[in-house]
Amino acid sequence: MKAFPPNVQSRREWPTRQRSIAPALCLAALTVMARASCAQPVEPKAVESGVDFQAHVEHGGLVVDRMAGDDPAVLVRRANFYSGGPDFLLQFDDKTVAALWLTDGNHMVVRQSEDPNAPVIGQVEANWQQGAIKLSFQPANGPAFSTGRFHRVDELVGRAALLGPDVSTTFEVQGVYRAEVRDAEGKPIGWLRASIHTPLGSERVYDGVLPPQLDGPLAVAATELVNANVDNVEGRAVNLYQGN
Repeated sequence: MKAFPPNVQSRREWPTRQRSIAPALCLAALTVMARASCAQPVEPKAVESGVDFQAHVEHGGLVVDRMAGDDPAVLVRRANFYSGGPDFLLQFDDKTVAALWLTDGNHMVVRQSEDPNAPVIGQVEANWQQGAIKLSFQPANGPAFSTGRFHRVDELVGRAALLGPDVSTTFEVQGVYRAEVRDAEGKPIGWLRASIHTPLGSERVYDGVLPPQLDGPLAVAATELVNANVDNVEGRAVNLYQGN
């Protein structure tokens, strides 16, 4: 497997969520010492018409605004005190929708529960082509899928053309990127999009149109891999908005 480029660090802090899932998420946030207060509610964002998956970053972690078959959920960093436990739990209403194991910094194994022997939903792997991230999906019961690289689709100038390669400043990362999702035969069947805006605090929204096999926990796992890569790229760049 291809690992993150040198000096890449793992994700930092993860979200809390309000409404009926707040108690479980507050406990999880305290466990990992998240900076967000449980008294501050987190609301799902509006979803663009025609999009069947969307997640956004809040308090350093993912809030899932829409995915097939489930209400909005959050991806909670798990305090992994015992060997073999998951690194993340996808939760809603005190219920674990899926558990995610991160291996080698670029590979997610997704199971139906936090039991290490629970049935596997599938696997997602991040790879890099000339520094630009792309993804491979292997559902447990179905064919493989993949994305190309995330290409800039806005008209901003002086910015990175692809998502993933190192940049000099966080300013260069801002914008909208899109990757085609292809089936095992290379036929386009959907897309994933990353919208990244860093002024006055980074706001990131990830959305897409996906085949049913991917629209759910596997899409969340893929989003986490992409978002971690954005963290790493920005972490190595000069943040003009903080003056450092």
